[in-house]
Amino acid sequence: MLVSNVGILGTVLFASIVAWALRAAWRKRSEFEPAMWALIAILTAKVVGEPNMSHPVMRLTLAVCASALVVSEAEKPSPGGVGNERVTPDPTSNSRRPIMRR
Repeated sequence: MLVSNVGILGTVLFASIVAWALRAAWRKRSEFEPAMWALIAILTAKVVGEPNMSHPVMRLTLAVCASALVVSEAEKPSPGGVGNERVTPDPTSNSRRPIMRR
């Protein structure tokens, strides 16, 4: 029924967004496994029983699964340690710069 409402392009886009969200939730499954299984159950019920894809609970679980990608991006260390380095004065110079540590 989704194809009759949004066409082939819309169906492919919807399926790719769902697959992207489920893959992100699978990578962080220790935290997002309940939402991932809830989305799979809701989509299965929608395909079998009711073709209405604008159910608020489905959209909510899709958003929760997609938020797994944001969580995993926030936990990545910065590239090359930029912003994490400690600034210490050069022992051979006579400058009086303060030592900044993180």
